[in-house]
Amino acid sequence: MINLPFIHMTPRVQLVFFVLFSFITGCSPESTRKPLSERELSSVPDMEWRLHNFDLAGSRYTPSDQITPSNVRDLYPKWLFQHGVIDGVSNQTTPVMVDGIMYVTDSRGSVYALNAVDGHLLWTYDVTRKLGGGRREGYIFRHRGVAVENGIVYSAAGSFLFALDAKTGEPVPGFGDEGQAPVILDVLHLKDPSIETAISVGYWFTTAPQIYDGIVYLGTTRSESHIAGGYVLAIDGQSGEVLWHFNTVP
Repeated sequence: MINLPFIHMTPRVQLVFFVLFSFITGCSPESTRKPLSERELSSVPDMEWRLHNFDLAGSRYTPSDQITPSNVRDLYPKWLFQHGVIDGVSNQTTPVMVDGIMYVTDSRGSVYALNAVDGHLLWTYDVTRKLGGGRREGYIFRHRGVAVENGIVYSAAGSFLFALDAKTGEPVPGFGDEGQAPVILDVLHLKDPSIETAISVGYWFTTAPQIYDGIVYLGTTRSESHIAGGYVLAIDGQSGEVLWHFNTVP
């Protein structure tokens, strides 16, 4: 776990952000800009967003009514955050927000925890050197975000599932090997114990985890790898042990 500065930008990028911010805020009269107070935020029911698609139904809908068709034109940036990781792909993460903390990921699956009110970085967990494989053995630079339950943040990066303490970013003791579980490799070894890495044979994650009642659900990706079907995995959220798996049709 590494603590980083709030934001780092080159002068050119700073200028772009400044111009964009000035343009957007200049489009709306000062009187229409009324940021929510702490009291207003706490009074809104169900302001949390714990999963990639909000809930297990994938509704992507929250009952909060602060943003409506009538006031959306008056929105302006409250704060900006830049993690600085650029791998030539778009940032596809969905921010997840629990207990006033927003969790986002970069394209590799590293996790950043931000104060949802002011955008300051609270902690980050870098998975880059823990994935193995790299570009030649697997295209790992896609990531959609995390899931949060019972104070634990789950991130599926490369071919591993990581479990981190939601407040500190430290790996969860007892989950896999220091918070890192090789869940796909565990399944592949049932058929072929000689496989060294899951990525080298075409198996890894790009999807965000889903979790319900202490069980994490994940699916592998990359049909382009010509693998013999992907896997759907159910994983114990405390230990990282694979509870069951299903081999899909290619």
